[in-house]
Amino acid sequence: MKNNRVQVISDIAEIINSNPGCCFLRKAELIFESSIENDIDLLLTHDANNTLWKYLKKLGFKKKIDSKILNIYLYGAQPHIHYYNKNLDLHFDCVFGLFHKSVHIISQPGFEITHWIPLDKSIQEDSIKEFSKIKINECEINFLRSEVELVHLLAHVILDKKGNTDTYYKERIPLLLKKSDINKLKNMLNLVFFNFTDYLIELLEKNKFDLLFQEYIAFGDY
Repeated sequence: MKNNRVQVISDIAEIINSNPGCCFLRKAELIFESSIENDIDLLLTHDANNTLWKYLKKLGFKKKIDSKILNIYLYGAQPHIHYYNKNLDLHFDCVFGLFHKSVHIISQPGFEITHWIPLDKSIQEDSIKEFSKIKINECEINFLRSEVELVHLLAHVILDKKGNTDTYYKERIPLLLKKSDINKLKNMLNLVFFNFTDYLIELLEKNKFDLLFQEYIAFGDY
């Protein structure tokens, strides 16, 4: 086994492909361009995570689990698990479901406590039924299908990043919107954003990404 970045990422893809319910969560097409700072996000089962850690530990990866002091996990949400190797400049950020930050944050002098909640159970179930696929460097990559990925990215941008939408998401979100079945998409979005859904889609169609968070917070007709 070659101990290099490309081989490690390819081996991770094989682990994901051999474990049902697992995929690359975001930016799947960019995984070979990742780094410690620009990590690779993985959606895993606990069995797949155990297999992954056995493999990565042999390569000198370190493991870190997000704090349960600064984070409160509600309704089955679980901490992120991070695996990183400075020599390989690789960082895997692993989750066991589509969990996102609540807009409710407890602010204390010098720190904040974040509440994490899962997306609706039906979205969680739908997220692992069927995956989209691409091939990069002779490696097959599984990732979320269009409607699920779009709902996840919107929750990530609006809830996790408080509307901070980088260039990648500004390009990716409109592409997914065009590819998605609008009725399926609305049904999913209604489970996350409720009556804000129609206005949210209107903002997306007008490319008003910088307004997503503030309009969501200001929206009162839920």
